Amino acid sequence: MKTLRDNLLDIAYEEFYTNGYSATGLNKILEKANVAKGGLYHHFNSKKDLVIAIINERICPNSLKKYASLDEIEGNKLNALLDILESRNENFDKGCPLGNLILELSNIDDDILKALQNCINSWQKIFENVILEAIKNKEIKDISAYDTSLLIISTIQGGLLLSKLSKSDIEYKKCIKMLKDILIK
Repeated sequence: MKTLRDNLLDIAYEEFYTNGYSATGLNKILEKANVAKGGLYHHFNSKKDLVIAIINERICPNSLKKYASLDEIEGNKLNALLDILESRNENFDKGCPLGNLILELSNIDDDILKALQNCINSWQKIFENVILEAIKNKEIKDISAYDTSLLIISTIQGGLLLSKLSKSDIEYKKCIKMLKDILIK
């Protein structure tokens, strides 16, 4: 059975993802969860603490789960990563939950900024390791793995942002195809 805390996190996640942090009031979350304010404040001291918990317990783990299979792959992890990126097929109209919060909140609060940065750093490390292995296995030329990991993150986020604007997957798919063309020659 789902705990009250988990229910609040799930509802707040969906509200923040759909409407944005600033446009989502705590009363809306409480109403959807059918909980009094005391129930919320028993688990979270503030809306800020709630969004940090969402970043740390929902957004980052969910996004990293997509890439967990890369550890188990014996062969070409770069191709597997690109396949994962190409397989995205939903929520283009809503963008990326992490990217949306970065755009909205990265200049608002240092604690929120730290949580957002930690999540991006986790992505970066995974992508950098994939690039390093691809270089070691001579699947791609010797390039800066760190810089290339940032290119991958930027391509994902930029493609999703443009697709959010157009409410279509076209831009994201084109960005990922171009990334693949650049990396796999």
